[in-house]
Amino acid sequence: MTNLSRLIFCIIICLAVLLLTALPAWTEEMPEDVLDGFKRAHPDMAPEVSPEIEQKSPEVLKRIESDLSKVALTFDACSTWQKTGYDPDVIKILKKTETPATLFLGGLWMLNYSQETEALHDNNLFELGNHSYSHPDLTRHDPSVIRQELGYTQLIARKLTGEMPRLFRPPYVKKNNDVVDIAGELGMLTVQYDIASGDADENASPKEIADYVIDSVRPGSIVILHMNNPDLPTAEALPRIIAGLELRGLKPVTVSELKKQQ
Repeated sequence: MTNLSRLIFCIIICLAVLLLTALPAWTEEMPEDVLDGFKRAHPDMAPEVSPEIEQKSPEVLKRIESDLSKVALTFDACSTWQKTGYDPDVIKILKKTETPATLFLGGLWMLNYSQETEALHDNNLFELGNHSYSHPDLTRHDPSVIRQELGYTQLIARKLTGEMPRLFRPPYVKKNNDVVDIAGELGMLTVQYDIASGDADENASPKEIADYVIDSVRPGSIVILHMNNPDLPTAEALPRIIAGLELRGLKPVTVSELKKQQ
């Protein structure tokens, strides 16, 4: 092969790679069984036409390997058939300090707090993620239940906000291949964490939580916190966390913004 032939061959390969990486994700419609079940459960919220889904390859994000001084604060709004709640002070602090965050909202939570969901979506500080419909341990269920839990939440979010989330956090952060695969089928990246704040413990002190987060976090970290229970120490710990990150030169961003650093 001549030098010219080699050059042409290399150019062709490079162009092929660029074209492949530029191709959009493939689109499908919401699974028929999910849509039918949703129409029975929530006839007033069901779409007339099945929404298109831009599917993703199965992927789990725990932390971004980056030298840039950015971290993601994430807040779960867990909601079950037995219990739901909301701590508005968490959101007030994020707004007051102009701190971006990713909020993983449960389907039942959004139904109970529909106006709050719409307002959170309309605030440019926040991005919304899917936290399942009723917060079960999805690893204990078969694919049809997983698909329903995630799909119902997508449809509720779409009805309230006009769009479906692109990020998903499994309840109790428990996952298996089925959970991650189905999240991808429904157009979502599965987001875990590398820093567990410990704020789900009602007996933990705000100072303990803040100190642990500030000492443990590093560039590219994803921190898990909660916004569904005013009895938790989250709101009291949050100003300390935000101030501590600033002192360390770490800037909070959304998960989507953090992922751009990959």
